Amino acid sequence: MPYRMREGVSHCQVDGSLIFLDLEEDRYFRLSSRLEDMFLSFLSSNGQPVVDVSELVRQNILVKALDAAPTPSATLNAAPSLSAIEHQSDAPVFDAVTLLEVFATVCSTQFQLRTRRLNRTIASAVAYRQRMTSHILFPPNRPQAERLIESAGAFRHARRCVPIDTSCLLDSISMVKFLARRRLPADIVFGVALNPFAAHCWVQAGEWLLNDTVGNVAAHTQIRKV
Repeated sequence: MPYRMREGVSHCQVDGSLIFLDLEEDRYFRLSSRLEDMFLSFLSSNGQPVVDVSELVRQNILVKALDAAPTPSATLNAAPSLSAIEHQSDAPVFDAVTLLEVFATVCSTQFQLRTRRLNRTIASAVAYRQRMTSHILFPPNRPQAERLIESAGAFRHARRCVPIDTSCLLDSISMVKFLARRRLPADIVFGVALNPFAAHCWVQAGEWLLNDTVGNVAAHTQIRKV
């Protein structure tokens, strides 16, 4: 019987340990050593496990596949090499209309995060980005990168005037929607670190980081992008 990872579940390896992210359940988790070995055996089997994976199925990590095709590998971004924060020397100019737009976007995103499941909030943002930017070249060429840097800077500086506590998740989703409204596609990338455990996310377009520094992101291992 072929199996695949359930949609919404992703994983990465950090310092020899497997970390999982379940967007549908809004949680990070680890497996016991026995289940880690079982999962690694499954990965090496191209979806046709030679060991019993029933416990992984019971834990809703694996599901039956419709065909014998191997589980596709998660697509992740290349490590970013440039940061819009570190690139811009002058504070971007933003007007009252931009401030109101950022305020409304952050407030609506915060409301969604409080009242919806995380995967629904992210799916809504991704669907909006797709509608607005499906015809746009990605990763960005130089003119697009310049617009991304300028627009991301305007968002970050207007965000300082919004009286809502900052958080990487809230601000990354909000920025992606703000950029999509300007026909500028960008990804939300989730990353983790161990010892101690830390979860983080950021906005990335090609090699450009738009709301973080290269050094801070380098301290995290990518686990998923949307």
